[in-house]
Amino acid sequence: MSLNILITGATGYIGGSVLSGLLSSDKPRFEKSQIFVAVRSERHVKTLTELGVKVALIDLTDEVSVSEGVLNNDSKDFTSELRIRDLSSFNAVDFIIHTASALEPVQAKNLIAALGKRHNGTKKDVFFIHTSGTSAWSSAFGSTYGLVKDTDPLFEKEKAIADSFPVRQTDVAVIEEAEKAGVTSYIIPPPIIYGRGDGPWNKMSAMIPATIHAAISRKVVEKFPNNARTMGTHISDLTAYYLRLIEKILEGADLPSGKQGYYFPIAHRFSWWDVLDRIAKALEARGLVKDSEVREWPSYDVAAEGLSFLLQNEVIGENKSLIGWVPEWDEDRFLTQMDDEIKNFLDLGIEKVGLLAAVSQGLGKK
Repeated sequence: MSLNILITGATGYIGGSVLSGLLSSDKPRFEKSQIFVAVRSERHVKTLTELGVKVALIDLTDEVSVSEGVLNNDSKDFTSELRIRDLSSFNAVDFIIHTASALEPVQAKNLIAALGKRHNGTKKDVFFIHTSGTSAWSSAFGSTYGLVKDTDPLFEKEKAIADSFPVRQTDVAVIEEAEKAGVTSYIIPPPIIYGRGDGPWNKMSAMIPATIHAAISRKVVEKFPNNARTMGTHISDLTAYYLRLIEKILEGADLPSGKQGYYFPIAHRFSWWDVLDRIAKALEARGLVKDSEVREWPSYDVAAEGLSFLLQNEVIGENKSLIGWVPEWDEDRFLTQMDDEIKNFLDLGIEKVGLLAAVSQGLGKK
């Protein structure tokens, strides 16, 4: 099966890494002429066109523009070097990887509606992968379900409490709109992601850099009084997860989709206190904090100002076996390379504003 693929959010941490993975992958294999990228800003166009992919400015909240972009495949004007505002340059898009936002249902709805028209007009199969977040299943954001698996009836669970959290609202909208439009949909909710991204723009993750930033700013590593155990995946393993799912889809594998199409890319679990202990030791060795002792936050207000979060949720990813995904990173490897996380933070020079956006991404705000 040969399809043209559109990536949204390709200037972001996850989307950029997926784009890089597609460009370097032999399996699944895409020619550069088959890869399309939607961006919101002129400043991103040049960087991405230099990769050889087709790039255009697009407002994903504009239904007409998105529809024209996905449906019109007759444009003769598009070249990978040209910055084009005419969205007809997005010719014959059959497959969309949406990483731009898990908080705005309108973006996903517009993309799915356009794919639905493509399907109805050509009778071709069309596919939509939505990037969500495991925060949808956290008690901190209103989930009452405790431990869940991606093989559970998650759609029904999410719909029952969707109104209390935008990430869940978007998940439900994706599934319902795709079903109505004849689009095959899949939802990938990443956990906490770490490691240096491979994309051309944002190479920094969310939660770990925010914690490092707070510690350096306050000259001390701080924690909440109660430990939290949560889940993590290295960005390279997450990229591999997307590629494996795409590969299986293109092979025509009989995979769960729609209401059953949740895929949790969970590599391992870890303790926040263990992470903080490693960060403290590594920062002390660099002379960036007073000592290696991890102290309790003086108050929740100070913790919030310092960009530290206590998130605890438990999900289990069983559908990984269906796509043959085996992560290379585990908890031990993650903890032992903590100084690399600090080095990445220092090298990339992420400022507080960027970290706020990144932390929002980690909570489901792509």
